[in-house]
Amino acid sequence: MFELLLKYKDTLGVPRFGRRLVQLSRDLKFLRGLLGNRDQAGLALVAIPTGLALEESRDLVDACRAAGLQLRHLFLNLLTPSGECPLCATQAGRDKTLVEAFTAAFPATPQTWIYRGAPPRGLEALAALGAAGFQSGK
Repeated sequence: MFELLLKYKDTLGVPRFGRRLVQLSRDLKFLRGLLGNRDQAGLALVAIPTGLALEESRDLVDACRAAGLQLRHLFLNLLTPSGECPLCATQAGRDKTLVEAFTAAFPATPQTWIYRGAPPRGLEALAALGAAGFQSGK
């Protein structure tokens, strides 16, 4: 369809639109090249510990791999730390099972596990979270 539009752009009276489409095509080609370069791009996936998130993550990673984009890092967010509270202990046990499922689904991918806590406030707290973010949870 794109080729037909370009071929008949003058007949259809949309030359400016045709130029925009050509530029969009060039930009998309550049972006595909950039995303396909393993030295310049990769996927960092952030997921929560649920069965649905695991299935959606698998689908997303499969689609990205088909497009030439590789999964570089997995962040599992909002895990519940084990504690004295029976509810927290139960949820932490569920989270542990899902962490194992994510690890089995993406065995070669570095993972960072982020436990629930107060949101970072200020540059120092944000920098500490960023530094901890790329320490492997494995």
